[in-house]
Amino acid sequence: MINEVVLTGRLTIEPELKNTNSGVAYTSFQIAVDKNVKKGDEKKANFIDITAWRHNAVFVNKYFHKGNMIGIVGSLDTSTYTDDNGIKRKRVVVIAENISFCESKAKEAAAPAAGAQPNEPPADEFPDFEEIPDFDDMNSYTEHTV
Repeated sequence: MINEVVLTGRLTIEPELKNTNSGVAYTSFQIAVDKNVKKGDEKKANFIDITAWRHNAVFVNKYFHKGNMIGIVGSLDTSTYTDDNGIKRKRVVVIAENISFCESKAKEAAAPAAGAQPNEPPADEFPDFEEIPDFDDMNSYTEHTV
């Protein structure tokens, strides 16, 4: 049977590294994953609980922070518990097995501060660049020579 989940989203909280009583590292956090909505509708998100163990937990804690985009491949894990009112509840969490960066460090550093004005566009770095025409119908393509 297949139990594989692939997600990209933004951390909603700062991850905190913890250890079990036997010394196994883990972290639990949540990511916001955009929902597909109709054009013009307000953006919505699913909030997914994630747990990472051992080296994955250390990796997340060291390199990811609230608001960072993260990629996760993992599996669903369910558990049941009884809440304070005696009602039996089910919890679904993704166990992270593979964690990836989804933003470059340069992009993070280059992100303008809130309220900052954008810089002037860069000067033309390739003055000899020749744009290739866009062909709507590839059957009518004719070779261009320079």
